[in-house]
Amino acid sequence: MSPHEQGPYHDGRVLIGPAFKADAPARHARLRALGPIHPAEFHHGLNGWAIVGYDLARQALTHPAGIIRGVLSLPVRHRVGGGG
Repeated sequence: MSPHEQGPYHDGRVLIGPAFKADAPARHARLRALGPIHPAEFHHGLNGWAIVGYDLARQALTHPAGIIRGVLSLPVRHRVGGGG
C-alpha cells in the first residue's frame, strides 16, 4: 500500500512534492474531505499550511491579520491533523 493510500499524512504533515503534484486533483479532494487546512511539508523541507478550502484560503490571503511572522493565525477549529 502506498503512503497516499494509507493516508495523506507523514510525520503529522501532508507532503507536498512531485508525487503529490502528479496526482494533485485526487489528493486535494481527499484533503478537502478531511478539512480545509492541514500542516504541510513542501519541497526542500519547507513547512507551512496546505489550505484546500476556498473560503478559508480567501480569508487567509486577504485578511491583514491572517498571517503574522509566517504563522497562520486562524482559529484552532480550522486546523486539521498534526495537532495545533
